[in-house]
Amino acid sequence: LSGTPLTSAPSDNDSSTQIATTAYAKSQDAVLRREPDQGVALTAAASGSSGITVADNDNIDMGTNSFMPYFNGLVPDFTPAADIILMQKWTANVGIELGIKATTGYIYLTLNTTTYTSSAAPVATDGTKHFITPIVTVGAVNTTVDFLFDAVALGAQQTAANPGTVSNAAALYILGTSAVRTAGTVSDAGIANFAPTAAEVLDMYCNGI
Repeated sequence: LSGTPLTSAPSDNDSSTQIATTAYAKSQDAVLRREPDQGVALTAAASGSSGITVADNDNIDMGTNSFMPYFNGLVPDFTPAADIILMQKWTANVGIELGIKATTGYIYLTLNTTTYTSSAAPVATDGTKHFITPIVTVGAVNTTVDFLFDAVALGAQQTAANPGTVSNAAALYILGTSAVRTAGTVSDAGIANFAPTAAEVLDMYCNGI
C-alpha cells in the first residue's frame, strides 16, 4: 500500500461532512452485505413440460384462513402477448393461480373460479427482478386481495364474495403448470399461511423471507 496521505482540514469534522460520509458508508455496507441475485431460469414450453414442481399436500382453508402467495423473480416481458403463469396449485377448478395478464401487464390471482385483477399495471423493465405479493384476506362474506409489487401497493384493493376453500393436495408449480412452462427466473416463491401487513411485506422485500 502506497500513496500520499491526505491532509486533514477543519471541514472534515463538520456535521455535513460526517452525515454525508456516514450515509455513503451505510449505503455501501448495504450493497456489500446483500447476497447476489440467484435463481432458477426456465425457458418457455407450450406443452410437454412443466414448471418447477414442489410436492405439496398442505391445505389452505379459505373458510377461515388468510394467506399470501409470493413470487420473487423475473420474466422477459411484463406486458406479454398472452397470459403468463407465475404459480399454480390447482385441481378440478379448486386452487390458486398467480400470473400476469396479456397486453396490460396487470397482475391477477385466481381463487377457484373467481379472478382478482390489479387495477394498475406495475412499472417494470422487462427482464428485471421483482417481488409480487397478493395478500388474501378472508372476511365473513367477502375476500379481499391487496396486490403489492416490490412492497408497494399496486392499485386499489379488490373485493369479491368468498370463493370457498382452495384446499387441495396438488403439487405447487412455479413458472408454469403441470403441462406448460413459463420463461423466467425465480429466486423465491411459495405460499405464506398468513396475511402479512404492508410493513411485514416490506421487511420480506428488503431482507428476504
